[in-house]
Amino acid sequence: MRDIDCAEARRLLEEIRRNRRSQSPSDLRRAAVTLGYTIDGSRRKGSHWWARKPDSPRFPIPTTRDPVSVGVTTRILNYLEEVFDDVCQH
Repeated sequence: MRDIDCAEARRLLEEIRRNRRSQSPSDLRRAAVTLGYTIDGSRRKGSHWWARKPDSPRFPIPTTRDPVSVGVTTRILNYLEEVFDDVCQH
């Protein structure tokens, strides 16, 4: 398991929270990868990447909308913040 850069993860999550209406799929992917998720593009269901991490919720990242809708971005942000709290806020 690779080390997680908590400072970088915090910066990315703050950026997503500040600009929820303008997040691209690659922005969300970058934040997920920084928190230790792997992006599974081979198991694409329609137009989504799957973010997976053991012992954490998996979630889809839509790839056809840029920017991603604010509701979907908020839901993904909630997953990422839970993982951040578990990993970086011992």
